[in-house]
Amino acid sequence: MPHEKHRGKSDTLKTVTDIVTAGATVVAALSLVLAYFAYKDQERSALLLRTQAALATAAKEYSDDSIREPLLQFKGRWDDIIRPMTDAEAEDLFNISVKPDNSPAYRKWNAARQHLNTLEGLSFVYVNDLVDRKFLASVTCLEIVRSNRYFAPLIRKFAGPYPAHGWWTITKAAEMLEHEYGPECNRIKSGS
Repeated sequence: MPHEKHRGKSDTLKTVTDIVTAGATVVAALSLVLAYFAYKDQERSALLLRTQAALATAAKEYSDDSIREPLLQFKGRWDDIIRPMTDAEAEDLFNISVKPDNSPAYRKWNAARQHLNTLEGLSFVYVNDLVDRKFLASVTCLEIVRSNRYFAPLIRKFAGPYPAHGWWTITKAAEMLEHEYGPECNRIKSGS
């Protein structure tokens, strides 16, 4: 009988040990879950901060002239139905790009360059998933897609002799955006 009394204590101790172990396992699992959500929250916050920084950088690059000049120089870009620039226009801009002066042709080139450089920065962070893509798309999708459509001949012209030229990211971002949000981002405009 004394042996049974000892065994009863042993069973009770084992049960208590099992309960404590199970409790510790639950606490550890909850800690991991909370750490995961804290990490995801930090990751989401970091994405939003990088998105804000990308948009702020783009906003700094815009001045009254950098907004007005593309509107005046490239009227086809802003039409409801875009009439892309011709290959001849792209060739002319490419040729004038190496000869800075104060001519109307160079001002036109400079307006295109500034516009595309701004979109390049936004496109780069979108393509490389460095920002909150959905948020950035809601703000810039139509701008990137329509500018890519209009300036495609100029982007291709620069890609020939300069294959690593950064404007290719505009084309890539436009492709990704239209794949995700439809032609000219119509699924963003309709709220779906």
